[in-house]
Amino acid sequence: MSVLRIALVLLAIVVAVFGFAIVRRFFIPGTTPLLSEERTAVFGTLIEKTAEAFSIELQDGSVRTIYISTSTNFLAAPVPLAYDGVVVGAQVGVSAIEGANGSLDARSVQVLPPRPAPSATSSPAATTTVQQ
Repeated sequence: MSVLRIALVLLAIVVAVFGFAIVRRFFIPGTTPLLSEERTAVFGTLIEKTAEAFSIELQDGSVRTIYISTSTNFLAAPVPLAYDGVVVGAQVGVSAIEGANGSLDARSVQVLPPRPAPSATSSPAATTTVQQ
């Protein structure tokens, strides 16, 4: 029984360490990566796509070009995806390495689920006042 208990504790530790490493590596901007390379997180809308790069428009309206390679991972919550499956107009989150010339080289690209359209009933402008 004690051997089983030790094995379960070791398994729990391994899962916790790898789970934290994955979350920290891809989803916590501003943290030091566990690997030796500094990462940059970029989020926006895919507006242009070529065989070797794509451009995304950031929320502030600026555009960043991100270069891909054969080692770039593409995911669509949480299923692996081919670059061909990433479509213009998609919301994406990118984990990239910034080059000396300011270029961004993608390490992973996460296609985000589409944002829900604002409903007419939730907008204060859509309410009307009836006077009697």
